[in-house]
Amino acid sequence: MNHLTSYGEAVAAGPASKYIEGCFGTAPGPIKVAAAEQFEADYITAYGKSTVPYRGESYDAVALIALAIQKTGPDFLKMSRAEQGRAIRDNLRAVANPPGEEVTYKEFAKAFDLLKAGTDINYQGIAGPCTIDENGDMSEGAIEVWRIHNGKVETVRMQRVKM
Repeated sequence: MNHLTSYGEAVAAGPASKYIEGCFGTAPGPIKVAAAEQFEADYITAYGKSTVPYRGESYDAVALIALAIQKTGPDFLKMSRAEQGRAIRDNLRAVANPPGEEVTYKEFAKAFDLLKAGTDINYQGIAGPCTIDENGDMSEGAIEVWRIHNGKVETVRMQRVKM
């Protein structure tokens, strides 16, 4: 399940539960990849609770920006803000899309070393593949369909979508 806020679960189990029993909803859902499951386990170990919606997407966005900056090279800090923005934009697809050596969220040191050596990388995100189209948009994602059943939020299905 894509972990809804404690508020959502409290509503499902609270006095309004009889009125919302059987209701359906959607939430952002991660594409089932090993990195997502490992990130969730690592997060629980570190913080003692599950992550929240958009955690993978948020992490991946920051990761891609950091990798795009690294690909730009040491001159990045000498650039104007406008030039930095263009450099990030121009390098996002280069670090997110095939071809390139696949790297995950646990391999940033390796990814930085590969980029420094001029080797192409293909970041594999927590929320799924981070393939970016020619417009700068993610090319696929997932939506979780959930329902309220017996006072609990339960996943009905995960739907992978091409964007």
